Amino acid sequence: MAMNAFRRSGFPMNKSALLSFFLCALYAVSDEIHQLYVPGRGAKASDVFIDCAGAAAGLVIYRILAFVFGSIISRRNELPDHAEAND
Repeated sequence: MAMNAFRRSGFPMNKSALLSFFLCALYAVSDEIHQLYVPGRGAKASDVFIDCAGAAAGLVIYRILAFVFGSIISRRNELPDHAEAND
């Protein structure tokens, strides 16, 4: 969601990915700090790394899908318009 929000706000792809990753990492850290105050729960650095790995995987998937769908759309736009070809 963060990546999509940054992209729709006009940020370039690489900057959007970097900001999204840092936002996810910040959320992971804040979640672990929150767990310090929940009875029966504790904070683990490994959970932050797991969350960051998930964020990185999500960003890679987003980039792949953006490339694939961008290629499909650009190829579709390169096709001649059938309505004009029949005239």
